[in-house]
Amino acid sequence: MPSFNPPSSSSEKRDESYPLRSSDRSTFSCEECDQFHLHGRCARAPLEFSHHPLHWEHPFLVLQAGSGGSSCVLCQESGKNFIYRCPSCDFTLDFKCALLSHAQKFLEFKYNLHLHPLLFIEDHKDELKKLVCSTCEEPLLDSIYVCIDCRFYIHKKCAQLPTEINHPCHRLHPLKLESHNKSVFCKLCQAKHSGHFYCCPPCNLDIHIQCVWPHPIIENRTRHEHPFNLFWRQGSFICDACGSEGNNLCYICSICHLQVHKKCTSLPRVIKISRHNHFVFHKYLKQEAKIEKQECMICHHDLKMEYGCYCCLKDDCNYFVHVNCATEDTNLYYIVDSENPDELVEKPIESAITCVIEVNEHGDATKIEHVSHEHCLVLGDMTEDDVDKHCDGCTLSILGSFYSCLQCNFFLHKSCADIPMKKHHWFDIHLLDLETNCIFQCDICLQQCCGFVYNCDECEFSFCLKCAMIPDTLDYLSHEHPLFWDSKYKGKCNACGLGVYDGYRCKSCKYAVHFECITLPNVVRHKCDKHFLKLTYRDESDYPEQHYCDICEERRDPNKWFYCCSICDTSVHRGCVLGKYPFIKAGKTYRYEGHSHPLTFVRKKYHYLECAICGEFCEDLALECDICSYIVHWNCISPFFSLNFISLFAHHNVDQP
Repeated sequence: MPSFNPPSSSSEKRDESYPLRSSDRSTFSCEECDQFHLHGRCARAPLEFSHHPLHWEHPFLVLQAGSGGSSCVLCQESGKNFIYRCPSCDFTLDFKCALLSHAQKFLEFKYNLHLHPLLFIEDHKDELKKLVCSTCEEPLLDSIYVCIDCRFYIHKKCAQLPTEINHPCHRLHPLKLESHNKSVFCKLCQAKHSGHFYCCPPCNLDIHIQCVWPHPIIENRTRHEHPFNLFWRQGSFICDACGSEGNNLCYICSICHLQVHKKCTSLPRVIKISRHNHFVFHKYLKQEAKIEKQECMICHHDLKMEYGCYCCLKDDCNYFVHVNCATEDTNLYYIVDSENPDELVEKPIESAITCVIEVNEHGDATKIEHVSHEHCLVLGDMTEDDVDKHCDGCTLSILGSFYSCLQCNFFLHKSCADIPMKKHHWFDIHLLDLETNCIFQCDICLQQCCGFVYNCDECEFSFCLKCAMIPDTLDYLSHEHPLFWDSKYKGKCNACGLGVYDGYRCKSCKYAVHFECITLPNVVRHKCDKHFLKLTYRDESDYPEQHYCDICEERRDPNKWFYCCSICDTSVHRGCVLGKYPFIKAGKTYRYEGHSHPLTFVRKKYHYLECAICGEFCEDLALECDICSYIVHWNCISPFFSLNFISLFAHHNVDQP
């Protein structure tokens, strides 16, 4: 292998007298500002390099102040204070990389799996540790080979891998070392990788370089009490830890009589998943005689009870999930330290009802203090006088039992009052915090709302009350079978006819519904009818002339959901009755920086006034000043993105055939 050294120059002569001396450990500082400091070694760095070994095309690299747009060709980092740059082109090395590579005696190396010759850098310490080897994908440490043109990096040990091996998982033919730019399926780990593989082209077999020589023994007492030993099989097997199939490479525990995937040797014993309120524990098999058949509560396929799964140990919880379903998304679970007893204690969560003042004979709280309101709230049942009232928590119409304030216009559904101050939600692994009296946009249904909101400070997510309370599995009136959330489902929504790319679906048939559709209110009020309009899932009428919307007077698709009044025979598109902002309650106040007085949300039915901003009549949701005649569309001043799911139906007529 040929070696070469750069020609001598005055700058290099200065660098040759560059061993680390005691003075190099000192620093130089500016006496005037005391804000500029240099190590002794850095202060004596050359102002230029002549024929730097990484850039032979042009004669000089010149020291200059760095800029945010310049990235080093070696470590790929930018924003450094000092760099060496070629005046003739954009070639740039940061300060450390220039000194590191210049001090090397470079060896040119012809690597069979790369087009260009590689340069050898010996023992680079920490300068390139943030980069990874193109072969094994491990951090670059110690001695490496690099190709500056392609930004190709490889460990010395990886570059010296044999080009052909015999492997115990495939004894028919030798395996040859190849490189793949595209993702290729590894037979052993059953995952896709790019990079270097040992391959058998006649058998179409590929083994990723990281899987070729696995550790003979894996021992982690926090995950399993005994060590796992490598065992090569000549065929497939079923993993005792997760119940799925594996190929050739397995690890066995001879004491527990287990055979598992390599990845399953490190399965955590206890995890918290977003789909369940309690911790779930890994068990290799469920031995209770009463459990004969169980389905996974995430994918709803049957569990093989003779193999491992995660389950809840609470007496009143019959919750089981596949290992792969529970751990598929790393953002939706976290590991609980099973060795720390304090970690396994589930902390109690406070209720939004801060004090129960009176209770009736049935045990219901009839008078309470609530975190959202300064006055006491009293329990009552809806009467005819309450039909136009809306809950201050969810903003939906008041139905059934509700709490009200006797001193002001404040109402809460009984179910909206008795909620936790912190809540788990299956969309998010973090605990959500309850906030009241807010104007916000829900990140799930995309609706602009007022009232109660559950916020995730970690993810900056907001959940309206109706989205926060819906479970991932439910019985719904529109369908005879249970529905469950499937993040991978692709199909057609039975409610609106649009495509579903994730949503609720039925295990037994092809019925599926958007999340936004399944959270529609069951009943609504509108000025077109004096009664409540009920959400209806199919028009059974045989008369096509009845398939019209009584608001917009255009056709309706009888197979799509709509709202109707069975007493008056009123039928309307869901978008027409809900409008653009169905979950903002009239009467709420809002501070707008463009007006000096507080503004109140109003929904004008008659006597429309002109908007102070756009000049159009305020026929939909508006803000009105009680002190002066100022009125403005909410749409004109809303701080949120205005397009939401329901507005699609209202303004694009996708609900029509």
